[in-house]
Amino acid sequence: GSGRRLVSLEMDVVGGRYEVDFGRMEAVMEQEGVRVMLLCSPHNPSGRVWSRSELKRILDTCERLDVLVVSDEIWSDWVLPWGGDDDDGSIGDGASRRHIPIGSLGGYAS
Repeated sequence: GSGRRLVSLEMDVVGGRYEVDFGRMEAVMEQEGVRVMLLCSPHNPSGRVWSRSELKRILDTCERLDVLVVSDEIWSDWVLPWGGDDDDGSIGDGASRRHIPIGSLGGYAS
């Protein structure tokens, strides 16, 4: 095998909304020696769209800990009617050198 293993991060439900405990995320990454983070926005299965400020915080943490972020950007071109200016769910152009976006022609062309 490749020696890879899955490290999960449980999220908190606050007022019916999934939230990331950033302190716990950083501690788990450090303790478990995480090298790659797989990120989906909207989150699957909750449908939670991460705000730009949350995504920036995730990227900043991963940059500091030298963790590669692989993000599912299949919905990045969609405008979501329930989001505000800060809730587009896409990492976008401000991403670090430690970021690999992935997508699908099916998603982009929908």
